[in-house]
Amino acid sequence: MEFNEHWLSLQERDLKHAYGGVAVSVAMAQLQFNHNAVGKFQMALGAGSFLGQAKTFSGEAFGFAAGVGYAPSTRVLLRGSAGVSNNGDVSVGVGASFVLD
Repeated sequence: MEFNEHWLSLQERDLKHAYGGVAVSVAMAQLQFNHNAVGKFQMALGAGSFLGQAKTFSGEAFGFAAGVGYAPSTRVLLRGSAGVSNNGDVSVGVGASFVLD
């Protein structure tokens, strides 16, 4: 019985972190930048939530993200972002977009 309770507590902890990761991903997906803002730095903020339901655990997580972007031309956009969840999970990302003809 003791092993079962320990396993369930580990599963609950892992699900909380997974839910936090999903919430941060949703928040980061909300960050939008403009290719036409040539030569200007841009800042974006996003928020997300995730309500999970598993057989042994249900919970909710919230995530917040911030990012910066820079368009050296109308054909290139550089960006970076970071996010954190209420569970303490942290994510970072960088990216570049290119307009092709």
